[in-house]
Amino acid sequence: MTLNDGGKVFPASFKPKGYYYTKVSKQYDSITEEELNVRFDLAKEFISELERVNYDYIYFEEKSINYSDYTRYEVYYAKIGGVILGKVSYTITQVIDGKYNLMLVFAEHLVLPLSHSRGKKVKLKYKPYTYSKEDMITTKRRNGRKWRHNKRHKTRDTQSED
Repeated sequence: MTLNDGGKVFPASFKPKGYYYTKVSKQYDSITEEELNVRFDLAKEFISELERVNYDYIYFEEKSINYSDYTRYEVYYAKIGGVILGKVSYTITQVIDGKYNLMLVFAEHLVLPLSHSRGKKVKLKYKPYTYSKEDMITTKRRNGRKWRHNKRHKTRDTQSED
């Protein structure tokens, strides 16, 4: 879990600072209060399937709870052994007496953004072809635009006289 940055990625996964990307979003309509009480178990099932971790080791740490008219918004950090797996957000809306709508969102926690590796050249550990250095220089020169447009180069197509 470490990169070539001195091993800073693994310790940073214990802190909430980072990037969160939505992985699961699920809407439940017209559920009762008894069904609403098992929302944490429902989120644990989703997280254990997505992240392939044991259901029993996942626990939640409260981040915030906000209230507005007929709506409650709860955010929890999903953790396993101190490592933050992501954020779980619940939006609970009271529709009628005893009926609720529940929106469950799980956002995965990443220390580095997804775009971290874009735009960088990745060096391969192996070379798929064995070229000599002279062959590589010749190939680059022939494929270059200046070489193709230069009419004074000495290489010409030769025809056989058979």
